[in-house]
Amino acid sequence: MPNSTSRTIFSNDGRILFFGLQDFLDSIVIGNNCFICGAAPSSTPFNNEHVIPDWLLRKFNLYKNTINLPNETQIRYSQYTVPCCSSCNSKLGLVYEEPISRLLNSSSDIVASRLSQDKDLVNLVFKWMSLIFFKTHLKDNSLLAERDRRLQSGFIGDIYNWQEFHHTHCIIRSHYTKAVIEPDVYGTLLLFPALTIEGRTGFDYFDNHASQSVMLQCGDFYLVTILNDSSMSYEIFKEDLHRINGPITPFQAREILAHLGFINLSLADRPKYISKFSPKNEYRITANLPSKITLKAPSESDLTPGKFLHYSVKNMIDVENKDQILQEILEGKRNYLFNEEGKFINHENNSY
Repeated sequence: MPNSTSRTIFSNDGRILFFGLQDFLDSIVIGNNCFICGAAPSSTPFNNEHVIPDWLLRKFNLYKNTINLPNETQIRYSQYTVPCCSSCNSKLGLVYEEPISRLLNSSSDIVASRLSQDKDLVNLVFKWMSLIFFKTHLKDNSLLAERDRRLQSGFIGDIYNWQEFHHTHCIIRSHYTKAVIEPDVYGTLLLFPALTIEGRTGFDYFDNHASQSVMLQCGDFYLVTILNDSSMSYEIFKEDLHRINGPITPFQAREILAHLGFINLSLADRPKYISKFSPKNEYRITANLPSKITLKAPSESDLTPGKFLHYSVKNMIDVENKDQILQEILEGKRNYLFNEEGKFINHENNSY
């Protein structure tokens, strides 16, 4: 649910505390202004921000590698940047990348232990995942939907409902605006140990813009996040998640994301996020939650977990019977998490 405030609000010292929806669309989504402070490139030095943080590119030696785009073309990670002024870029490093890199350069056990003991650290990781998600799709506004310019097909980001990104933009700027984020605003954030697979870099990223679901692998663990559900998706799926008792594969990580994303888009009543300002412009982001978590009836939507999983893994399958496998996934006849007895499929002691 987008933030309900419509007008742009400034601090006493002239900073933009809150972008009204139209200013958000004009300055950040369509324009090339700094996505944090809103400064125009002509007004201050720019030092564009990497979509995938620089420390991850170094850690997994990704600079010359390419990322797969939604239009099934590729771009080098080194070129995968979004407009950001030098001042905000430096601040992002201090606020997010330095503490996050110190945390995530540890093993999955240590990361899990630290997160279990420090709610502020959990919230920081959630905001960091929100930041990567937002940058990923902001970049799509500068990438042609078709590389052949003669086709005049517009940009990848043209298909997005950018109003749905407005709330996430408020979250990722909270260090700049000093907004207080109430606990109910934070969404689902989960950590799973990753199965070590020979020949893989240890880095993986995937998201779904419609369900605002994000998955990132960093070495021996995965982070899985739903950005706009106030943890309601987790509440519905937690009994299934508790059956996972071993490290997960890339396919299993995407299936977890698919289930959570399906649930998020199937919520009958969604959280509503609101920016509130005191007479002194003290900024607070709040959430109005439904009294009960319920899902839409199947007749109200054509969404299925199988459709989400199909979208998530279709580019990972490279076998002769690929079409058959994808059709089985689409129909809900094939999955990667649980066997026919409902037990977790653990590959830890098997070749994969």
